[in-house]
Amino acid sequence: MHRSQIALAASALFLLSAGAAVAQEAMANDFIGKFNAWIVLDLRFALATAEGRTTYAYADDAPLTATCTGACAEKWPPVLANPQDVAFEPFAIFARKDGARQWAYQGAPLYTSALDTRPGQANGHGINDRWHFVAVPAHSMQ
Repeated sequence: MHRSQIALAASALFLLSAGAAVAQEAMANDFIGKFNAWIVLDLRFALATAEGRTTYAYADDAPLTATCTGACAEKWPPVLANPQDVAFEPFAIFARKDGARQWAYQGAPLYTSALDTRPGQANGHGINDRWHFVAVPAHSMQ
């Protein structure tokens, strides 16, 4: 068994024995660049910002193209890149129409939700059947 498989198996056992809230705290410390993995709905892992905000993808967006602007972006703030940020697989940074640089995961522009008031929430999931949290397999965050 490889080291990553052992870690994944240990994480699964931890989830079963300690509960989602404790596992959520543990996963929050598993950074990959500027992002974390959180356990949200149905014990699935969601991509989160470094601050713990769940990220969302909008079904109407094309790869590396954000269509959520104006009033939409007030409800669904884009995850913006700092000028010094550099993309890394499977993340990308692209230019929005307003010139801001936005993060994307596997081509999907990333947003947060104004409905989430604290880290680990996923209140925006399923809104209008167009917004969904960005699910990630736990092993991809190691």
